[in-house]
Amino acid sequence: MLSAVCPHLGCSVQWQDPKKSFVCPCHSATYQANGTRTGGPAPRNMDTLESKIANGRLLVRYQYFRQLVPTKEVIG
Repeated sequence: MLSAVCPHLGCSVQWQDPKKSFVCPCHSATYQANGTRTGGPAPRNMDTLESKIANGRLLVRYQYFRQLVPTKEVIG
């Protein structure tokens, strides 16, 4: 599971089906379907979120991460 928040400046990353990639509309950072950064100013890949299926339901532990740093750092 991936966070839709770009690790560059926090804009909402959107899936672009024709390109088969995620694209940040603010500064054109691009990511593969698995969240790997392929271009743009973002300092790292898209952030992953902990998830699991319990009793037939998808449970996601949503967190906020520090922006503009090369490593994933939880801030909330």
